[in-house]
Amino acid sequence: MATHIAFPATSAPSRRRFLKAAGAGVLAALGAGAPNSVGAGTPLKVAGIYSVPVRQRWIGTIHKALMNSVVRGDIVYEYEDNVGDSEFEIVFRQYSEKDVDLVVGDSFSREQLVRFLANQYPGKSYLMGSAFKSDARFPNLAVFDNYIQDAAYLTGLIAAGLSKNGVLGIIGRYRFAGINRLINAFMDGASEVRSDARFLVEFIDEWYNLDKSRSLARVLIEGGADVIYADALGPAEIARDAGVPVIGTVSDLHPLAGEPIVTSAVWRFGPTLEIAFERLKAGNFSAADYGIYSHMAHGGCALAPITAFTERISEETMELVALREGQIRLNKFAAKIDENDPVARLQAERQDN
Repeated sequence: MATHIAFPATSAPSRRRFLKAAGAGVLAALGAGAPNSVGAGTPLKVAGIYSVPVRQRWIGTIHKALMNSVVRGDIVYEYEDNVGDSEFEIVFRQYSEKDVDLVVGDSFSREQLVRFLANQYPGKSYLMGSAFKSDARFPNLAVFDNYIQDAAYLTGLIAAGLSKNGVLGIIGRYRFAGINRLINAFMDGASEVRSDARFLVEFIDEWYNLDKSRSLARVLIEGGADVIYADALGPAEIARDAGVPVIGTVSDLHPLAGEPIVTSAVWRFGPTLEIAFERLKAGNFSAADYGIYSHMAHGGCALAPITAFTERISEETMELVALREGQIRLNKFAAKIDENDPVARLQAERQDN
């Protein structure tokens, strides 16, 4: 775990100056009152607390958006990543007692603790990735998640158009609401193109395990899957050797894995940050669900460029993708939000049939 500091491009205070200012700005948290507004021309001071390294794709998306804000001169930013359970409360309190305007992070495995701590620092503002909804009992804690089901739906349309036999393999990390939501949207999109589509779903039950994800890719391909949706890293290597297209998620996997990656459902965290920054500067940041700003209609997600197997995608499929994307951006169509276990869903559907 390490502390990192980034300064806006438009001003270049020294590291010593920043740390001195931060130390002098320690607040008496209890009784600090409601978060204050920030001057329009003053860079916001933002702190990040992340449970995994910023190279991880989900956290990396947040970190990239914050670094873009640094480059624009909108914020001064420091963060600690790979913060373990034994360190989390200490780090949370340290940042909460510094002169920062906003703390950003993830609270998925520490939901109750984060809410308990946020209540102890009423003068601070928190924007945390969470599986819970916002709660008026914690008025300074706003929540978000990567609600990019619209983009996932579009990748499902493409995957079904790519498939020759209608068998689509899916590799997820965990049976977790945020992952289930995207897999279900992917399956819904594929089913629009092929009502006879069959899905083979496997989970590695870890956030990161290349060997297991590769092994599951082999299992799916041997089971007949001729397109793979990869929530986890690793399957692309196996798919490349087998000539099987791969659909990515969260970030564009093509720069990482190359040729087998057809496209990805890409999360863009910038719109979420922009709304949070606007409300901070206006002095009206409060408990809210920021997940909506990951929807495609708000610019929070996108379909990555199609970079492989283009010859297998028909004009009819691409016309449907363009139609649905246009409807989504105009709020005339939206992918269903279904956070239930996709394996249980498929079992239920088989029983109904």
